[in-house]
This record gives sequence, C-alpha cells and structure tokens, in this order.
Amino acid sequence: MQLVLIKDCPKVGKKGDTVNVSDGYGRNFLLARGYAVSATDGRLRTIAKENADKEDVARRAKANAEELAAKLQSAPLNMKARFGEGGKIFGSITAQDIAAVIKEQMGLEIDKKTIKIDTPLKTVGEYKVSIKLHSQVKAIVTVKLTEI
Repeated sequence: MQLVLIKDCPKVGKKGDTVNVSDGYGRNFLLARGYAVSATDGRLRTIAKENADKEDVARRAKANAEELAAKLQSAPLNMKARFGEGGKIFGSITAQDIAAVIKEQMGLEIDKKTIKIDTPLKTVGEYKVSIKLHSQVKAIVTVKLTEI
C-alpha cells in the first residue's frame, strides 16, 4: 500500500514522504491514527510542488545569507572602549556589543545568538569573530578594538 505521510512517523518517514507499507500496517495504524493519507495522483503532484517550493525558499535563504556574509566581511568593525591600567578593558566586549556595532556601522540586524567569540576581547587589537548566518553559511568578521 502506498501512502503519503502527513505527520512525522518514527521508523517510517517524515512529513511529505511517500512510503510503501503493508496493507494491515497502513490501514490499522497509519491511516487510523492520522499519520498518512492515500497516495493519489493529485496528492503526489501537490507534494512534489510543495517540495519544489521548499527547495526554492531554502535556495533563496542561502543566497541571501551569502550576500549578507559578503557585506559583513567587506570591512572591519571599528570599536572603541575605555581601557584601564595595563591596557585591559573594563569587562569585555560581548556579542550584544558587536551586534550593536554592526547595526550602527552597516545598518544590518544581526541576532546576538548567532555571534561566536572565540577569544575574549579585552585588549587593543584585531580579533576574528564568526557569525552563523545560515546552516551552511558562516561569516568571519574582523573587529578592531581601539582606545577612546
């Protein structure tokens, strides 16, 4: 029996998958509990169109993320902070601070949760910060920290 899953079903498939199962399993479990519907020609065409639309949306999202990564990597971010004795900053620069500087200098909204700081920004110098824009796209931004 050929069915189209309308919900994720463990050990069978994910929503939108077309599966071949035994008649009893399909009738008594998948259809009875609302996990699947019969695979008619119309439903198969609808699912094929939905899958094509999802791929198109995913492709556009990745292209937008790559474009944003190119903008972010084009110029370094200049940050100024107050330093105490020994050239160390009071506290440190956080992801929220970097997101604010990106918004101020480039006019781009970046979520602070996507910014990953490998080493603490506590002294004057240049630092590399990674920003995850998409599951497959990551931007490496240079942050120049200078004294006020």
